[in-house]
Amino acid sequence: DGRAGEARAAFERALALTAGHPAATRGLARADGTPAADPDAEAIAAIDAAMKAGQSATQVSLARAFIATRPDSPRIVDAYTRLLSGLQGGVAASVAEIDAAIDGRLDARPDPLAYSTAINLLNTRGVRLDRARELAVAGMAAGERFITENEPSYKLDGKVQASRDRNRAQFTDLLGWTAFLQGDLATAEQRLDEAARYSSGNDFLNQFHRGQLARHKGETEIARERFFDALSLEAPPPLAPLRQTAEDAITAIYVTDGASAADTATNIARELERRRDERRRALLATAVGRPLPRLPTTSVAGTPVDLLAERGNVTLLNFFAAWWGACRAELPLIQKAYERYQGDPAVRFVLVSVDDDPARLERYMAERKFAMPVLRMTREQAAALLDVQDTPWTFYVDASGVIRYEVRGLEPHGDAVARISWYIDQLKAEKPPER
Repeated sequence: DGRAGEARAAFERALALTAGHPAATRGLARADGTPAADPDAEAIAAIDAAMKAGQSATQVSLARAFIATRPDSPRIVDAYTRLLSGLQGGVAASVAEIDAAIDGRLDARPDPLAYSTAINLLNTRGVRLDRARELAVAGMAAGERFITENEPSYKLDGKVQASRDRNRAQFTDLLGWTAFLQGDLATAEQRLDEAARYSSGNDFLNQFHRGQLARHKGETEIARERFFDALSLEAPPPLAPLRQTAEDAITAIYVTDGASAADTATNIARELERRRDERRRALLATAVGRPLPRLPTTSVAGTPVDLLAERGNVTLLNFFAAWWGACRAELPLIQKAYERYQGDPAVRFVLVSVDDDPARLERYMAERKFAMPVLRMTREQAAALLDVQDTPWTFYVDASGVIRYEVRGLEPHGDAVARISWYIDQLKAEKPPER
C-alpha cells in the first residue's frame, strides 16, 4: 500500500521474535528497496520450468532434491505438490515411493489439493486404488473443514454453499472414477451421477467420466450424450487430450451408424451449436423483468454515483470480488467483450465491487488495467437490493432500465465473450424507449 515505513517496522518486530525468519527477512529487504535473493523461489521456478516443458523426469528429480535438501522450507508443500504432479507423467517409481510422496504432501499440509492430487496420481498409475477411494472420502472431509474454518472470509452466503457443492462434486467424482477403474460399475454410476447433481452438470471431467462409463457398459446413445455434454463445457488446458478422446468417441459412434468422416464433423459442430442456442433460449424464457432499483453505488474513492441517471443505454452490470478466483477468471473475458462496444454510446459496462478492502481493490484494478468503470457497494446492500448471494453475478439491463437477463456464477461453457455479446445485441436490437 506504499507504507514502506510501517512495513519495515512490522518486519523488524517479526525478526525480533524469530531471528532469521526467511519470509520476514525477504519482507524487510523489499521494504528497504533491496529485494533479497530467494533460493527457495528460484528452485521452485526451476521445477516449474521443467513442468512447463513437459520434462517430467527432470521435474521429479528437482522436486526430490528440494525435499531432501530443504525439509524445513516454507515452500516444501509446493515441492511435494510438483513431485506428485511429475509422477503422473509416467516417471519410473515404485509403489512405496509413490506412497511416500503422498504421505509427505499430506504431512506437510492436509488440504483438499493434497488429496485430489494424490488420488489423480494413484488413478493415473493404476495402483493402490483402495487407498485412492479412502483418500477421496478423507479429501471431501478436509474440504468441508477448510470451508467451515474459513466461512467468514467467503463474505456472501452463496459462496459458502457454492464452495461446498464444488468440493463435494470434485471428490464424489474422484470416488466414482476410482470405482470405475476397479470395475465396480454400480458404485461408479451412483457416485458419478451424484457428482453431476452437485455440479449441476457443469463439470467437464465429470461428464467425460460419465461418458466413459456409458461407453464401457455399451450404452451408445447415453455415451454420445455425455460426451457432447463434456464438449459443450470449458476444460482447463491439461485436460485437452480428454476433449479429443470425447470427440473421437462420438466420431466412432457416428461411423458405426454409417456416417462419413465429413458428415461426422458437421454433425458434431451442429450439435454443439444447437446446445448453445438452447442455453440462450432458456435464459430468454427466464428473463427477470424487474426495473433496476436505485443502487447506493459509489466510485472507488467514495463519491456517490447514480446509475439510473444514465438510463437509455443497454447496461452490463457485473458484481465481483477482487479476491475471488472465479471473478478473476471472468473479468478479463468481460474486458474482451467491452472492447467490442467501447465506442458504442448505446452500451455501457459497469463493474461493481463488493470488496471490504478498497486498497486491495485498487491494487487489483491497477494490476489488470481494466478500462471499464468500477463502482463499489457493500455485499449487504447487493444482497438486499438485488439478491446477489455470490460473485460473479451479472445483470443485463435494457435501455428502459429493466433487468432482462441474470447470470449467476462463472459461465462454464467456454463461449463467454460470444455469450456476453449475444445478450447485449439482443437488447440493442429492441426499439429504444421514447424519451
